[in-house]
Amino acid sequence: MEAEFIASNPRVDATRGCLAIQRGPVIYCLEDGDQEIMGRLLDVEVDRDQPLLSRWDNDLLDWVMFVEAGGQYVDSESWQGHLYQPVASPKPVIPQPAGLIAMPYYAWGNRGIGGMRNWIPKKSEYIRE
Repeated sequence: MEAEFIASNPRVDATRGCLAIQRGPVIYCLEDGDQEIMGRLLDVEVDRDQPLLSRWDNDLLDWVMFVEAGGQYVDSESWQGHLYQPVASPKPVIPQPAGLIAMPYYAWGNRGIGGMRNWIPKKSEYIRE
């Protein structure tokens, strides 16, 4: 089975502009502890143009298939302490490439407490200076 990206109906506000990863009948998620950018799941975007690579891992629940995806994270430091900002003066953003590791949704939460997300925003183009 090949892993693939899936999209939800665009009328679902909560998942508009996001993708999920599916392999066969199994939905995948990102768990915070697996990411090279721990604690930054809200800043992650997935690149749907990068291939999805499946691999077995025997450290979790006696063999679980993980899926690796390409993506990026966006530094959100300019938003610290601000809930809103004017659009007329956007702050420059420099996204950083990041490899993402997805695990089956049924297996998350077995290695400790941490963040998780199923629907991942698609890679965006940002203002650069």
